[in-house]
Amino acid sequence: MQKADYWLRLMKQRADALVATDEKLQQFLMWVNEKSLSVEVPYKPLVIRAFYLAVAFSRDLDLAFHYDHDRSRDIALAFNLDVYLSRDFDIALDFNLGRLLARACDFDYAVAEHDYEMILHCDDDLYQRFASVFALNLPLELRQALEQVKAQRHQPGYNIFSPMWWQPNKRLIKRLRDVMIKHRNIGHNWQFSYEQKELLKQYYHANKLLVDCLKSSCNFTPEVQQEIEETLLLPIAEIERRGSC
Repeated sequence: MQKADYWLRLMKQRADALVATDEKLQQFLMWVNEKSLSVEVPYKPLVIRAFYLAVAFSRDLDLAFHYDHDRSRDIALAFNLDVYLSRDFDIALDFNLGRLLARACDFDYAVAEHDYEMILHCDDDLYQRFASVFALNLPLELRQALEQVKAQRHQPGYNIFSPMWWQPNKRLIKRLRDVMIKHRNIGHNWQFSYEQKELLKQYYHANKLLVDCLKSSCNFTPEVQQEIEETLLLPIAEIERRGSC
C-alpha cells in the first residue's frame, strides 16, 4: 500500500470513529443517507450526502457563524462540491426550505437576545424567503400547506415589544417543520446535546479535510480514492454492510 493511501484511510477511520458510538448521531447519518437516496439528481451519492449534511448543519448546528448569515452558504455548501441550485428541483426546493426554516428560527433567537433590529430584519427576510420557495414549481399539496403556514404570520400593526407580535412565529416554526418533514423529509429537530454538536463539528471538519485531500493532487491509488468516496458521510452500519458485500 502506498504511504498516501495509508494516511488517507487512517484519516477516514478516525473521522468515522468520532461519532461511531453515539446512537443519535448514527441515526442522523442514516437520515442523511436515506434522504440522499430519495432524490433524483445527476450527482454522485457523496455530493448529495454532503449537500443534505450541509442543509442540516445550516440550522441545527451553528458552526460559530453569526446568526444573521446564510449558514447554508457559509459552511461551504456541500463541501465545495458541485451542486447547481438553479438547475435541480429537489436540491433547489430543499435548499430554499432550509433557508426559510433557518430564518424563522433566527427570529426566535433574536427575540431571546432582545435584538429588535434583528427581529425586524428577520421578519422582513421571512417574506422574501417564502417568495423564493413559492417561485418554484411546487406540487399543489405542498404549495397549499406552505400557504397555510405563511398565513400564520402576525398581522401588521402589532407593537414590536408585545408578545402578540412574535408569538405566532413559534407556531409557524412548528408547522413549517411538520410540513417539511411530511413532504420532503427535512427540517427535523434533532435536539442534539452540546456534546453531540461538538462531535458533529469535529466530524464535519474531519470529512471536509478528507474531501480536500481527494480533490488535491496527492498520489492516491484509484481504488482507495473510490473506497473513501463511496463511504464518506455514511453511518457505521452502512459502511460495514458495504464492506461485507
